[in-house]
Formats: sequence, C-alpha cells, structure tokens
Amino acid sequence: MNGLLFYLILCIPVEIRYRRFVEVKKIAAALCFSFLLTGIVFAENNNVQKVNDLIDEGLFTNESAIRQVALSLTDEQKDAVYSENEKPWWPFALNLGIGYGVGSYVQGDTKFAVASTVIDATCDIATIACYIGLCSALYDNLGSGTYDNTYEFTDDEIRTAAPWIIGMSVAVGAASVWRIIETIRPFNYAKEYNRKLKRSLYADDVSFMIVPAMISPDAVQLAVACKINY
Repeated sequence: MNGLLFYLILCIPVEIRYRRFVEVKKIAAALCFSFLLTGIVFAENNNVQKVNDLIDEGLFTNESAIRQVALSLTDEQKDAVYSENEKPWWPFALNLGIGYGVGSYVQGDTKFAVASTVIDATCDIATIACYIGLCSALYDNLGSGTYDNTYEFTDDEIRTAAPWIIGMSVAVGAASVWRIIETIRPFNYAKEYNRKLKRSLYADDVSFMIVPAMISPDAVQLAVACKINY
C-alpha cells in the first residue's frame, strides 16, 4: 500500500509536468506559425506597394526592378496591380475633341502631351497671325466699302495676299495632320504600356522562397518552395 502511494505521488506530478510541457510546446508552435504568417503577409503587402511605387516612378525605366519584386507576388496580387495601373484608351476622345495633348496628359504620356501642346499652340498662333496679316493686306478693299461681288483683285493684291493665304493653309493643314496623330497616339501608347506592364508582372522565371510548413501539430519548420512562372 505504501509502495502504491509513493508511485502515485511520484508519477502524477511528472505526468502533469509532461502534459504542461506538451501544451506549452503546442502554444509556442502556434505562435511561431502565426508570427511567420504575419511576417509573410506584411512582406507581400510591402512588395505590392513597392511594385506600385516603381511603376509610378516609371515603368519603362524600372522594368527590371519591377520584374524582380513581382516574383514574390501571388497571381491575385499581380492581377490587382495590373488592373490598378492599366492604361485606358478612351483619352483619344479628349485629344480629338480638345487637342493640346489633354488626353495624353490624362493617360500619363507626358512627353507626347507636351509636344502636342507646343505644336497645337504653334499652329493656332500661326493660323491667327496669317489671318490677321491677310485681313490687313486686303483692308483697303475689304474694309473700305468699295468691295462687292463683282470686284476682282489686282495682281498686286493677289501677290500681297498670297503669302498669308499659303501660310494659313500650311498652318491649318499641319494642325489637321497632327490632330490625327494625337487621336491615334493613345491607342498605341496604351497597347505598348499595358504589354510592358504585363511582361514585367508575369515574367517567365523560376524563383525560390522560404515558407513555413507544419509537419505535425507540435512542430513547425521552414521549407524551400520552388515557384515557376510560365
């Protein structure tokens, strides 16, 4: 009887300590796993922001850096980044209706937008200047009240007006041609930009990453995962 009591007194605390040790180990493993997951989620979100920042700084100049960071993103994150930064084609309507590269400014095609503003302004100023010059050259006939439907311009008047007419025609023609180019440009820019954006995000490559793996309820270890993009 005394031997049995000694066994119970000796073994029960040991059993209790062992169970507590197992429970603490499980809790520690769960905490470790949760910390790893939190770190991975934070790193992924940070990488998404980093990709967006690189795109904002310049897709064409940061293509290689974007490709490297994008390797750590999931397909869903890549789709979200692509949808957020995809260039639309509808700004062509602004270039067609307003001109001055307004649609290209909206689209983010700054260099072409500035060029369009300068060219459109130059053509408009040249057209107005030529029109004023033409009116000034013919003022004696058009503004004196002697002009009627049967009036015929003299050779000197035609020679005086011809440069202004030619200049105005050239300015209007150049403005018309450039307006056509302005209208087409947003389609080409959006196509090229979106193609390069997709190539940067969905690059063909093989990458390796360290991920947590739970091999049992009581143990968590790190594993190397291979990711193949195709």
